[in-house]
Amino acid sequence: MKLNLKTIIHNSKFSIQGRGGFTLIEIIVVITIVVILAGLGLWVGMDAYRGYSYRSERDVLVSVLQKARLASMVNINEAKHGVHVESNRYTVFQGETYLTRDANFDQIITPGGAVWLDSPFPLPQDVIFDQLSGVSSPITLTITDSIKSSDIQINNEGQISW
Repeated sequence: MKLNLKTIIHNSKFSIQGRGGFTLIEIIVVITIVVILAGLGLWVGMDAYRGYSYRSERDVLVSVLQKARLASMVNINEAKHGVHVESNRYTVFQGETYLTRDANFDQIITPGGAVWLDSPFPLPQDVIFDQLSGVSSPITLTITDSIKSSDIQINNEGQISW
């Protein structure tokens, strides 16, 4: 028996002779599986991003409140400090009230559009911390997105809880 390359390839189990390729049904099934997996991945990814965005905005507001409280407690410029909370921005200010503040010391922070603020009182609201003690009037601010909400509470001692 004479062996040559043509005979080896023809008798091999790796021979592609006689196979027609993929059928239309096989291709449709594979494409359907890929589309379903991509859709699930997109849905999970968007939900994770929405949660991250929500927590990030909540943390920004808490940080702004903590910054104003700390500035009052260490008596920077020997003045009270506070946060003027509006639905579309937060302003860290220095002074007895937002209306009588020194606007040269204002720091304006603009939140992202994925969340919004709510309050039992109409916005805008002022949160003012006393010098040295950090004491404030109690208030609750609610930050909300389309699915969940969190309360940021400031008690009468100025403690910020979320």
